[in-house]
Amino acid sequence: MNTNSDSRYPLLYKPAMLGFFALGIIIAGMMVSKSRTIEYTPLIELKGMGISVSVPSSRQWQRPSAGWQYEKNVYSLSSILQLSSQSAISAQWRYSLLSTSRDVEEIFARKAQSIFGELTIGDSRKIGDTVLHTAKIVSEKKQVVVHIAGLQTSIGHLLTLEVVQRGAPAGMAVDIFDKLTSTMEYSDSELLVNGSELVADFKTFALRQIHPDHQGIRYYLIKNSDDQAIGFVAGGITDSGESDSSQPITVASLYYTDNPTSEFSEQSFIRTDTRLGEFEWVTRRRDFRANREVAIKSQQDPNGIMSVELMSVVKVGDFLPSKVAVPDVLFDQFVVMFTQKKFQNALVDILLIDGQVIPTALSVLLQPVPSEYAYVVLAEFNDGKNRQQKMYIDSAGEIVRIEVDTENDYVIEAVSAKDVLGRFASWTQQIDQTRQQLMAARRGEILKEVKGKDK
Repeated sequence: MNTNSDSRYPLLYKPAMLGFFALGIIIAGMMVSKSRTIEYTPLIELKGMGISVSVPSSRQWQRPSAGWQYEKNVYSLSSILQLSSQSAISAQWRYSLLSTSRDVEEIFARKAQSIFGELTIGDSRKIGDTVLHTAKIVSEKKQVVVHIAGLQTSIGHLLTLEVVQRGAPAGMAVDIFDKLTSTMEYSDSELLVNGSELVADFKTFALRQIHPDHQGIRYYLIKNSDDQAIGFVAGGITDSGESDSSQPITVASLYYTDNPTSEFSEQSFIRTDTRLGEFEWVTRRRDFRANREVAIKSQQDPNGIMSVELMSVVKVGDFLPSKVAVPDVLFDQFVVMFTQKKFQNALVDILLIDGQVIPTALSVLLQPVPSEYAYVVLAEFNDGKNRQQKMYIDSAGEIVRIEVDTENDYVIEAVSAKDVLGRFASWTQQIDQTRQQLMAARRGEILKEVKGKDK
């Protein structure tokens, strides 16, 4: 007897299989049709940046977070629809504080090259004082199509949108891309405009007018919440001592802290022209618990391109800082200048030597200020780590107290050299080296590289 089911029931089996196949097509079509009826979030503001955008929000779409997330110099907002293991559509907005180019179409070309794709430049439209550019990238090798848009803001930040389709209906990706680009909003943020004007003034005037009383080395103790000294800062700023105000500015500093979770030091030296157009910046960091030391070197050339190297061997990359970027070693001087201007609030980018950026909101606090201080400035660090600090400035224009609000609160207080050397006598030689660096810069000399402290 033939027991093969295909032979026993030929008339029943084949129509049934055709029926299942047709049903599968209908179900898949229903899924795609349902997916194409897309709902979108209300416009989601990137606070302080003048940007508001939306993303798909239908039930099938997954969003990593409800709002913008900040990581490695980029705010991002995204949503993804997974149709099958081989089919998906994603939409991602990125707002970058550091750019590799001021040319949006060049950025498109680099993206196409990275995925072995063919680039087709699309339409562009004016938004405020800038232009939103669009393009399409087709990569047969990666089996993806990328619809991309980009906008360079007035202060040098970069906004991009990528709608990526992989094995999904082409029309759906186009509809999403058109919807998101047509509903986005951008305008110059007042806080960033304030920051841009402040940084321009800082470069044009403030660094040319360093008062002799503000030059030389200053000493600070770092204290924990129990008022125990856990570290110190010793450093200062000086010019060359020449009457020519275009002569270089030098900042040297030494930072050390020892607490239950870490023991860490950092020596920094930056030499810059008075417009922050060109600079050379060197930092040596030491983690004593891990017995690890790293040297970082950063330079900015006349074209405003900042390059970063680790241990003089590994090149991290080249970047273009924005018009609101301030090197962190000059942040104290910038804050003092901020109190002397008409603005009560501003946004700036604190630029670290390794190419990282901390977006920072500054505000002059208007509540009654203790009589021993002239100003109190609040700095809120908007890098997702929930940190802020209050900076207390005396009538002479010196920061004399900083209250840092983090997971482990601490205070930085201005003190005498004796206060620091009395508690941290083992650091006397390194502190003296910092002082010598400033004195040499005042004479127009450059000391050889300072070596880290052994322990």
